[in-house]
Amino acid sequence: MPSPNRRLRSTAKEELTRIVDAEQVPLTPEERTRLVQDVADDVLGYGPLQRLLDDPAVTEIMVNRMDQIYVERKGKLTLAESRFSSEEHLRKVIERIVSKVGRRIDESSPLVDARLEDGSRVNAVIPPLAVGGSSLTIRKFSKTPLTVRNLIDFGTLTPEMAELLNACVKAKLNIIVSGGTGTGKTTLLNVLSSFLPHDERIVTIEDAVEPADPAGPRGPAGKPPAQHRRQGRGDYPGTPPQLTPYAARPDCGG
Repeated sequence: MPSPNRRLRSTAKEELTRIVDAEQVPLTPEERTRLVQDVADDVLGYGPLQRLLDDPAVTEIMVNRMDQIYVERKGKLTLAESRFSSEEHLRKVIERIVSKVGRRIDESSPLVDARLEDGSRVNAVIPPLAVGGSSLTIRKFSKTPLTVRNLIDFGTLTPEMAELLNACVKAKLNIIVSGGTGTGKTTLLNVLSSFLPHDERIVTIEDAVEPADPAGPRGPAGKPPAQHRRQGRGDYPGTPPQLTPYAARPDCGG
């Protein structure tokens, strides 16, 4: 069954097509289709970013400014043809992304890490923190998480390394996963979580939750830092968020 959002987009595109046809706008069929798609994306999606988000070959989107958007495909960066019409247009899309996850971004809080509905990681920066105009980075995640078998087949891990990591998890040893952006930290963490016994309770602490527990119904007891902050200030009221999960009786924390 189509999702409500997909049905809404379909209905809106049909209505837009009807309006364009009724106005008898002198456009070629290709131009008419592009116009309807652009309006639908701008009203119901994320504007010029929507097609890039829908493109499975795109793994990362980097908006340096309103008229400069780079995308990553197969590990290579290229300048995209898409662009925003103005700084205000870019800000509206950023605010739409942020508001959907219950966050805010303004001059008093000009930096936000958030997640899209599909799990993509978002980092947005606006003036006065961003000097040359607002910037936005979206890192997309695979809809099918990689397994330990995948990592062994890719040559990322050897069977012996996987066996050692499995033993470390089962022995409840502390494990630090570190690395630069896009190096596979979340992928490895998801693999490590697959080694956890199904009867253990997991608590994760992260500003924008990324780990996808592969163990099914058990699920992690996600406790990211509180999004509730005092207006205009960056500090957390009450108990520090790093200490709060200890009251949730975790068997394992991440």
